[in-house]
Amino acid sequence: MLELCIQGIKIRQNSIVELHSKNHEHVLSRSCNRCFEQQFQSYVYYKPFSINEYIGEYIARTLNVNTVHYFVSKKQGNIYTTSFDFEKKNKYYVDATNLYCYDYYCNSSQERLELLLKESKRFSNHVSLKKQLFFMFAIDIYMRQRDRNPFNIKFEIGTNTFCLAPLFDYESSFNSISRVLGYTYRTSFGNLSTIDDYKRLYEKYPIFHKALLEVSSIRLLPLMEQMAQEKNFQLTDSIIELYKKEEEESQKLLQKVL
Repeated sequence: MLELCIQGIKIRQNSIVELHSKNHEHVLSRSCNRCFEQQFQSYVYYKPFSINEYIGEYIARTLNVNTVHYFVSKKQGNIYTTSFDFEKKNKYYVDATNLYCYDYYCNSSQERLELLLKESKRFSNHVSLKKQLFFMFAIDIYMRQRDRNPFNIKFEIGTNTFCLAPLFDYESSFNSISRVLGYTYRTSFGNLSTIDDYKRLYEKYPIFHKALLEVSSIRLLPLMEQMAQEKNFQLTDSIIELYKKEEEESQKLLQKVL
């Protein structure tokens, strides 16, 4: 039984989780609402339905990048894209605005990246952190993401580890911004406006070039078909045609950089 069609996606009744909590709180660091669900014994974050969130999750999974997992929920008659709270009790979490290794307002984006990578060397997993950051960049570039602001980059700090927390917030991507911002990538840790900016960065950090090559190998429509099958969605012809064009645009722009 089909429940509704939203953003070119037909969502089946049995794929929607009913949320029962009446209370919620606004969490600035996640830019969405949060409520405690007794049925899950966990906090869940919910926001308006966005197909790009699910696409971002699947792209990250394809590249073995840590990501939140999304599901469709219904709360007080409204449909939401929902994820579980990923924070663990024995870990400490900060977003990019709270990092002690740079001054967000004084340092340039390139300086912030350099300072972060330098600071991370005192942790045992600093090599993997570098890889995580550059694969995050590559995913966002492929998706033409415009909302990887400092609140949307979180880090998990353990006794001797410092790593990127699961990625989240992919919705401001693809067709929602591609005709407005073109191919400029801005984030708390990078500001890449020209092809030379990309080349300078991946010449200094070969892992960035590797990440761009891997993301360029992604075929979006088969990935979306897998997503639809596992999430119990049905893709309409209009959404398939739209994202076929978006994939062509992403590939065309990536080839210019590579």
